[in-house]
Amino acid sequence: SRESAGLTRGLINAVLRSVGIAEIGDIESIEPEHTSVSGSVGCKTPRVDVKVVSAGRTVDLEAQTYDDNVNNRVLLYASKLLGEAAGAGVEYGDLPQVIVIVLLDSKALISQSEEYVHTGRMHWEVGGGKGGYAGGSDRMLFVLVELEKFRKRYTALGGDVLDDEMLAWMYLLTKGFESKEEIMELAEKFHTMEEFADLY
Repeated sequence: SRESAGLTRGLINAVLRSVGIAEIGDIESIEPEHTSVSGSVGCKTPRVDVKVVSAGRTVDLEAQTYDDNVNNRVLLYASKLLGEAAGAGVEYGDLPQVIVIVLLDSKALISQSEEYVHTGRMHWEVGGGKGGYAGGSDRMLFVLVELEKFRKRYTALGGDVLDDEMLAWMYLLTKGFESKEEIMELAEKFHTMEEFADLY
């Protein structure tokens, strides 16, 4: 809702900053459970959890509790949102940007890495993957945050968490907070969390 726009922007920008993607500005619209994307998969209408529009960029904030077909689902969501945002007659060079942020709270999707934040985009594999990557497009970006890995690594509100806004948000999402003092400490450190603190 519009009432949560400040909190939503704070969370989105903390994630985007952590992976070097430009932050969003003021939120023009925020829509939970956006279902205007057309078509159906498995007899279900695709539904994005929270759709945010800011200065021509669309962010889909997804909270997933199981890893079944996550990659294909977010690709479908991003594709449909890009087509929806582009509209008829848009020039290829003027395509809007769609970013899908997946907060995954299930078993590890990328088990070969201990890192809990990953990014993806369309790019070319040089020489069939033998020469690295080149080119590509930033019109469709993906950020995966594996909350279970974070939960195992950060078990208390310590220095690392208090020094990094992204870690602070992930702490709230995975542990909540142990006391009123904890949320006040976070709010004093990160002004984007003040609205969250006010709820308590």
